[in-house]
Amino acid sequence: MRGVGVTWARVNVGIGQVALVLVFAVGLACCSSEKVGLESTFKGCWPGCSERAGGLRFGVIPSDFSMGKYLGLSISGPNDSKRSLETIKQLANGHPFYVHLYASWATGITKGLQKSISTYEKNGLYVNLALRYVPPPNENGDTSGFAKWVKQAVLELPNVQIFQVTNEANVGSSTDSDGYYKDASQALVYGVVDARKVARPGQLVGFNWAYSPDDAQTESFWSILRSKGGANFSNSVGFVGIDLYPGTYFPVATSQGVDSLEGDTSQALATLRNKLMPLAGLGSKVPIFIQETSWPDFIPPSVSGTEPPTSPQITASKLISHFLGEQIYSRTPARQAEAFRDIMAGVINSRSNIALVDWFDLVDAQMGPGDGWGLVTSSYQPKPVFWAMKVEVARYGTN
Repeated sequence: MRGVGVTWARVNVGIGQVALVLVFAVGLACCSSEKVGLESTFKGCWPGCSERAGGLRFGVIPSDFSMGKYLGLSISGPNDSKRSLETIKQLANGHPFYVHLYASWATGITKGLQKSISTYEKNGLYVNLALRYVPPPNENGDTSGFAKWVKQAVLELPNVQIFQVTNEANVGSSTDSDGYYKDASQALVYGVVDARKVARPGQLVGFNWAYSPDDAQTESFWSILRSKGGANFSNSVGFVGIDLYPGTYFPVATSQGVDSLEGDTSQALATLRNKLMPLAGLGSKVPIFIQETSWPDFIPPSVSGTEPPTSPQITASKLISHFLGEQIYSRTPARQAEAFRDIMAGVINSRSNIALVDWFDLVDAQMGPGDGWGLVTSSYQPKPVFWAMKVEVARYGTN
């Protein structure tokens, strides 16, 4: 996740410690609640199963995010793992649900992560895990070493359904994205190929890409994947992920308001499907996962009737307002719900074999402006977007 020259952090994983991604899958061929083999389920199912009730799957990553971290502010999130889990289950409402978590090479597969995965599975949820190329000390550029770790992680986690190898390898401006580290594209290729070798039936392996303008640098990234990996790589890819924030990050020029979100979403997905993926040798049967998307509300504390904003909070408000090109006061919780519906319309109408959509994130942080990414407030009160999403789960989710 990105903004103002940085990429938002999503680091290691315990329930309530991961940046939320709400996952809902578009276009599943199977409508059973059993944990079926995802690889056979996703491939080639669009558009048929989108034309009937059923075929969407939803999920969530329980955490919060605050832009205040980039201003040096000390942020204290709710971090109530029990309430987060109950909120996710309420949203899932008995439908298949995915929880998007993150692990890194530097820290490995921690006991906390293993506990989280076990907890989610015991509660009938699925896990979508990103394996980040964040090198341990003195290992930056050891792409073979990273691939070895990825392979071992897949072997150790038989109950994880989706493995995203690397995180935003095309972004090099911040340590929050794996492109910051040496030879990230090579790490991506090696990691995907090795993970696929040991993946079990029903486990999908792929990677994600942070949306950026359609330019020569973007095309170069996808062409490099083909030149480095060839057919061995393309045959190993079970999905391609995209991190997409229409109206907030990219595309910015045409997304100053909610009205354009549907078109911008569809256009971005069409560009990925029809122009970029072919450069890496990836055909139409490889599904697209929207691994991150969101449209946050930004309501200063003074508006909500709490204490007047502090000087750092005012600074954050001005920063956000300038960056978005609109007054933060128009970014209300009601408009956030409307934005969600427009993004969903763009996904459903894209006809691009979209299989998953991940919403960022579950819980608002507690700072004030810049913290409205969640489906619920910092006190776990459902926002309008929570109910909007719950309606979509009931409408399209499979029983």
